Amino acid sequence: MAQTIARGSGRDDQLENIDQAFQNFTKEYNKKYETDEQYQVAKAAFAESMREIEELRAN
Repeated sequence: MAQTIARGSGRDDQLENIDQAFQNFTKEYNKKYETDEQYQVAKAAFAESMREIEELRAN
């Protein structure tokens, strides 16, 4: 998943890939959020985790 995110040709591609990856994650693990704010906070944490994973894999 992190590799897919990192392969985007630009920032818009990366954001789209993060959105798709997070949607897949929420479906796979049956995650539910009561508010949009909770959803956005969780998505931001997910995106940061994916960036950290990609950075660790690169080193």
